[in-house]
Amino acid sequence: RRGNEERSRGEATKGLDEGFRSRGEGAKAVHGFQHHTEGFCFVFVSRTFAWRRHFAVPSFWCRMIIRVRSRDGLERVKVAEDATLSDLRTAIEKVTGVRSGEQRLSADQNLLNLNESGKVTLLETMEGLKHGSMVYLAYGYERDVPAAPTEVYEAAPAAAVRSLHPAPACTPVASDRNKGEDLVGVSLPDGSELVKRVIVSDNSCLFNAVGYVMERDRNKARDLRQVVASTVASDPDTYNDVFLEKSNGDYCRWILDPMRWGGAIELSILTKHYQREIAAYDIQTKRVDVYGQGMGYRERALVIYDGLHYDALALSAFSGAPEEVDITLFEVDAPIAQQASQAASALVSKLHDAKQFTDTANFTLRCTVCQQGLRGEKEAQEHAKRTGHVNFAEY
Repeated sequence: RRGNEERSRGEATKGLDEGFRSRGEGAKAVHGFQHHTEGFCFVFVSRTFAWRRHFAVPSFWCRMIIRVRSRDGLERVKVAEDATLSDLRTAIEKVTGVRSGEQRLSADQNLLNLNESGKVTLLETMEGLKHGSMVYLAYGYERDVPAAPTEVYEAAPAAAVRSLHPAPACTPVASDRNKGEDLVGVSLPDGSELVKRVIVSDNSCLFNAVGYVMERDRNKARDLRQVVASTVASDPDTYNDVFLEKSNGDYCRWILDPMRWGGAIELSILTKHYQREIAAYDIQTKRVDVYGQGMGYRERALVIYDGLHYDALALSAFSGAPEEVDITLFEVDAPIAQQASQAASALVSKLHDAKQFTDTANFTLRCTVCQQGLRGEKEAQEHAKRTGHVNFAEY
């Protein structure tokens, strides 16, 4: 019986291997794709095929994040894709402390408007809710809200704000963006999938996103901050007070602080450091800025940001494939680079339509120092200049 099973499995995986080979010569144009794919086809896929026959897909691959906004702020909860409303209530209770029976939930933001809350339709099922959906939560008592976390929004250098690619702050809830979860993807014709690889929100998301696409390492922030600081310090003529809107020395000390976040200046430096282009996709505007374009670099990496946070983009061999087989660098002139770029644009449109971005010009902030309410990045900048307060939390 074991022999029959092995023969059957061998025939099945042989068919898979031949199917991969039959995809044509196009795969050979992919940078590193033939090497990785051949190893992947003949080793990993065969094992995965057998694995899939005997085991269910782990539940953590099928989770979605629901954003929960109340009068006390914005929080996020994780539930399974097939979760019930009761499951959602339980998850909210664990995160907020608001007991299930005391929660009033709605998809209508007027739930938080005292004059309109009695007119809104409350949620009775999970229908219409998907990954990234916003749910409004009301309750009839005051609750103790933890002090604002250390990972908070900061006032960006004005030079970065003026740039084509402004420097967004990282979202303050690091636990909601664990790696491997929150996957979103767009399929390519050959069955591969361009996916968003989630980077932890720790105020270093830009650096760690670049670290992942360049070196497959999510913990490069410290090294890359040093690269940026060294580059700026070594060229005070280019990186002068006018360009940085602070002295060269002050900027170097500033960017080495792990609480500070980066944007256009830092991306332009890192593209030179790696001698590769970096395409940064903006979900809100659906624009892409390619750093290093026209510099003769042969490879390109992709990152994506939602107005507040950077994540990495990678080409996965198939939906749900492990990160070990990701492709994150693409030969600029190869067909696969164009396909990946088109898929990235499609993914951006998908996320834009789902409102998976924060409008930094109009979102509401609270200064965690003086508790003053502010609207948008501009008011936060002005408040920071006027008071010296640079830490903000969304509410």
